[in-house]
Amino acid sequence: MNGSTQAHDLLEVTLALSAEMLLMAGAAKNVAAAKEILQKKLANGEALHKFAEMIAAQGGDAKVCDDVQRLPSTKQTKPIPAPKAGIRPVNRVRPNRVRGHRPRRWSSRGGGQVDFAVGFEEPKKIGDVVKAGEPLMIITL
Repeated sequence: MNGSTQAHDLLEVTLALSAEMLLMAGAAKNVAAAKEILQKKLANGEALHKFAEMIAAQGGDAKVCDDVQRLPSTKQTKPIPAPKAGIRPVNRVRPNRVRGHRPRRWSSRGGGQVDFAVGFEEPKKIGDVVKAGEPLMIITL
């Protein structure tokens, strides 16, 4: 990995694996055509609808898919800067503790309910190169 990847890693892996499945099933002629099919299904909501069907078929509550489109948005962001001067590669990631910042304290607001808007954006990964003061990640509150 060259450090240029960001939060879209999971989407890229999912598209790559799904494209291979379409190729094996004969539903696409090549990887590019398969990814185009998949992107269209994601964009028009067909993939989410199919996911809801799979949840229901396994006895789950498919209404959770309705909630995906109503996820809360954040009002505040806080960048967490790299603490050291110079260029240093990221050599470990400890998501439960970010230089004294404990995201859990922000994710539970009164009454013990979890605030799903709280999270991380643009996290650096192991092997990424960062400069002093450059955000290692951005906490959304």
